[in-house]
Amino acid sequence: MRTVRALLTVRDAMENAPLGNKVQADIDLLLQHASVARGVVDAATLPSVSDLLGLDITQHPLASRIVLWRGDITSLKVDAIVNAANSGLLGCFRPNHPCIDNVIHAAAGPRLRDDCVLIRRAQQYQPEPNGTARATRAYNLPSRFVLHTVGPAIERGRDVTPRDDADLISSYRSCLQCASELPDSRSIALCCVSTGVFGFPAARGARIAVATVLEFLANNPTLDRVVFNVFRPEDEELYIAALRRAFGLPLDAPAVSNGQPDVAFNAKLSKATQWLRDADYVLIAGGAGLSAAAGLDYNDRALFKRLFPAMAARGHRCMYEFIGFTNWTPELQWGYLLSQLDKARYNWPLSSVYGNLLAIAQSRAAEHHFVLTSNADGMFERNGFDKTRVYTAQGEYGRMQCLKPCTQQVWPTRPLIDAALPFVDPATQEITNADVVPRCPNCGGPVMMNVRGGNWFIDQPYRELRAAFHNWLKSTRDKRLVVIEVGAGFNTPMVVRYPCEDAVEHNPQARFIRINTEHSEVPSSLTNRSVSFDQDATTVLERLRAGLNLV
Repeated sequence: MRTVRALLTVRDAMENAPLGNKVQADIDLLLQHASVARGVVDAATLPSVSDLLGLDITQHPLASRIVLWRGDITSLKVDAIVNAANSGLLGCFRPNHPCIDNVIHAAAGPRLRDDCVLIRRAQQYQPEPNGTARATRAYNLPSRFVLHTVGPAIERGRDVTPRDDADLISSYRSCLQCASELPDSRSIALCCVSTGVFGFPAARGARIAVATVLEFLANNPTLDRVVFNVFRPEDEELYIAALRRAFGLPLDAPAVSNGQPDVAFNAKLSKATQWLRDADYVLIAGGAGLSAAAGLDYNDRALFKRLFPAMAARGHRCMYEFIGFTNWTPELQWGYLLSQLDKARYNWPLSSVYGNLLAIAQSRAAEHHFVLTSNADGMFERNGFDKTRVYTAQGEYGRMQCLKPCTQQVWPTRPLIDAALPFVDPATQEITNADVVPRCPNCGGPVMMNVRGGNWFIDQPYRELRAAFHNWLKSTRDKRLVVIEVGAGFNTPMVVRYPCEDAVEHNPQARFIRINTEHSEVPSSLTNRSVSFDQDATTVLERLRAGLNLV
């Protein structure tokens, strides 16, 4: 599907002949199937801002006509959606670029660009000015129309001017007016115009959007529902703040629904809990953020200074900087690494984060769960997980190998730690007895932990589990699979993050729970089958476990 979308993205509708009817019909069928897989969200069923903020609609009647919703705009069943276009008005030509222009064109199909070409011809190919709105049909989207508007672009280093503000106001106002004039149109979903790749300050943009919508609705009864559509959690927070300000509420007051605090968080917890109750299979996936949630944060400078004061005195700052580090003697290298492995791999305290994941895993038969992790610290095994159900894709700190390697042999790390630690000088972190510095038992050369750090990595110990994991994942196709991914970011996204997304993408029955304090966003194609949390994993997993009534 990504390849098809990429090819359609680069297609030049102005230069190329129109697609044939058969090709177009096949593309429509494919995109309609993708739309069904994404799911359709009826804007009429979404709670209004009056529900979100606990407003009395007799005092604030406009709040009942406004919705704030975080999700994929291409899944909304609404009369019109807004596209933040560029002045060329033909969409984005960069394959898989995450801008909303690309997302909307990819989901609607190539006829959307063909409609835009007609508009360009009618205006003699002049650039589309800022602040207008042009309507096209929506084709394979659940909406009926797409409104294309060009907002202000703020180049890096340039201040926002009053003209920029006026252009953004005009964009929103033009879209609202256009939607109100379309046949049988009563609803519109507004994206965050200009605040993404176009550089307009997000908080300022939210305030302008809210003020413009309220002014329009106060003077125009045509539109029953205006949806502020956001994609990122931080944008959702900015719109909540802008709405509070507009309706005269304290900025630090929690969002409420019928008097209940933390409605958005609780709603996501409720949905995730129900998915887990209904699940046939559960995939638990963990990245570096999971170990960090258990206290083993490789970027924590205070932790590093407390655990390794001699290394901090040498000018080092955190454990992460030693990944691939080579500028040290063997005595210092192994005095530090073996000490770090002793703490991280074998003696780190058991964690409630892993304990809650274990409870979720053990709530179903062993063959109905699996673990995928990029972490080599053995935390899953130490916290009670069956090691035959844990695929450590990046290797394991509990094994050593030759750095050449001279053979495919690996050997346990623990005996090397036990032999070396008595000779580690705490004042310098160096090993004082050269005989206990680890060497390859076969060739006498340098060694390294058996982790994926280069083409020297020996992956033979992991092949059986890798095959078992992939076979298990295949067996979950078209079954109710829930993927719980914790702390997987973009250092090595191809190990955990992307495979989790792909597992959900290729299984229409799958659901996705992403827990990540820094990168909680999910692909637009998965929004309606996902919940994402930017809260800490400890809090989220405790609440999920409690919701499932697991001991």
